[in-house]
Amino acid sequence: MKAMSKRRIITILAILGMTNLSARAQMTGVTYEVDTIFGPGAMDDWGNSLEGFVTYDFFAQFTNPTDELSAIYADVEALNTAPMYVDAPCGCFNPEVGDVLVGGNQSAATLATFPSAQFDTYWTVGFPPGEQAVWSNPNYNSLSRCSQAENGGLVFAFPFEAQAAGIDLRIQFAQITTCGAIELHTCFQVF
Repeated sequence: MKAMSKRRIITILAILGMTNLSARAQMTGVTYEVDTIFGPGAMDDWGNSLEGFVTYDFFAQFTNPTDELSAIYADVEALNTAPMYVDAPCGCFNPEVGDVLVGGNQSAATLATFPSAQFDTYWTVGFPPGEQAVWSNPNYNSLSRCSQAENGGLVFAFPFEAQAAGIDLRIQFAQITTCGAIELHTCFQVF
């Protein structure tokens, strides 16, 4: 796998719905970082080209080190939220080892066997040990994540496992590996 320098200039539109912000915790916005840029000849572990793909890490920004992100979600019917989605017209990279690589559930053994799996596209709430994901649409999986909205989805951590913002005042909520523009939407529950 060949990766280029992280010096490429990018433009990403992130549309985010923020709800359930308590009076004490304050989420101030969203930032991203370029993790990896794949250059000529870059391939995944299955022989598929990654040339032109870029891996982005998305972070929720907070005002206090003790602020916690406990869930990201969409509930179109019950809560009248917008759907949860990643719109990446050229698609997203997802490894061919199945839909088991979701955020904090990435297995060290799998990553040792299939190193390119670290560039998977996923939602997360900061990688706590007991992170869970529930989707109302059984067809919403890693392969559809960049082409379909989820009307009733949730990625959450149990309250005693939720990640605090810490000294850098941020918590990662997504990683997206794609070859073009990105638009994403989710709602946040913070404490």
